[in-house]
Amino acid sequence: MAAMAAMPLIKGLGATLGLANNAKRAVDILKELGNVPEEGYLLWRLLDATSPALELAVELACRHETLRYVESAVAMSQRTIQRCEQVLQREEEEGDERPEDAASWSTWFAVKKGGVERRVLVKTLCENLSMCQQALQLGLMAVQVEFGPCRTQAPFQLLPDVVEAAKSMVESFEMGRCDHQLLCVAQLWELAASSTRQAGADWAERGLFQCSLHLDAGRLTLQLVGLEGPEEEGVDAVSEGLQGLSVHTSGSAGLADRQLLALDDGSCFERSTLGAIVGEECLSSRRDSAALAYKVSGGAADASATPRSRALSTALRFLPAGSGVSAEVCETVVAFCRMKGGSLDSPHLSAVFDGGEATTAELLRQLRGGTGPYEADGDQTPHASRTPGFATTPVSKSVGGRG
Repeated sequence: MAAMAAMPLIKGLGATLGLANNAKRAVDILKELGNVPEEGYLLWRLLDATSPALELAVELACRHETLRYVESAVAMSQRTIQRCEQVLQREEEEGDERPEDAASWSTWFAVKKGGVERRVLVKTLCENLSMCQQALQLGLMAVQVEFGPCRTQAPFQLLPDVVEAAKSMVESFEMGRCDHQLLCVAQLWELAASSTRQAGADWAERGLFQCSLHLDAGRLTLQLVGLEGPEEEGVDAVSEGLQGLSVHTSGSAGLADRQLLALDDGSCFERSTLGAIVGEECLSSRRDSAALAYKVSGGAADASATPRSRALSTALRFLPAGSGVSAEVCETVVAFCRMKGGSLDSPHLSAVFDGGEATTAELLRQLRGGTGPYEADGDQTPHASRTPGFATTPVSKSVGGRG
């Protein structure tokens, strides 16, 4: 496997763990190396073939109607690619020379990762990637059969099951059933003072963060916690099963270990595209630029926060976390918290939303005014005027009259 040889180049991949372009970066490293043996060539091509379908599936997994079709395939593929990165990493005792002939490649394949030879791991990874491709193909075909082709752009709508899922989540907090609920994984960008301009600011990418609804001192907050990949000793799990992301507490992403954003009237959770928020010049592709993202700002909920973190100004690229929560559910949860003034039980959700026509209209007003465009039944918005870059949800009945 060629990628393995240039391990210094692959070290930074963990910072963007979970994004579909991980496969592309691994492939780029493989391309730079010559005389790749058959096992490495197969892994290279399987990664290359998986990447485009995974990128599309990630977009579809963000949206509520298509989430269930592709969520498992996305999770399998991302974690398998994560394991590929680990297998490609160079051990300290391997030195800096890359393998170029049969003898050196044989030595490289014999190196153990997590107690298992690379040769075995590479074979297993190829098999796992093939299964991932089958799962992606199955999910994408099901979406096409159910909703038709060209389903990667569409407006947001207030769907009945979205409202029910968001309502159930908030009520679980009110009833004391939970105090923490994972919403998504977010590629986080921070607005920082520019060192190159006399006036203005620049956006800086800070890595992946876990984004959750979190109860803190009687307040419903949006919590951001940095993510890192699994430890090296877990590499042998490639042949036993797939491991997930783990939360770290080192604060190495450049922010505090934990950021708590108050979800009240003063908070901003505005839908857009990543390119529209941070600037297309900061991104490497049109797909990245069109990715679903939120501009988030407001007061920090924890009193111990530093002055800098009390006025959070961030952009969050929405990525599915495998928790069954779509962008629509996430937006509706935030809207419910705003309607409650950010308080856990004063008032209860039932006091501000009963599922009737009046409170449903207020919810829709909150979403349109504070989050982004929402279509109602009968809207005939021309496709060209719709916000680009969002995976599709099919036209559905509105929520009116349902709780």
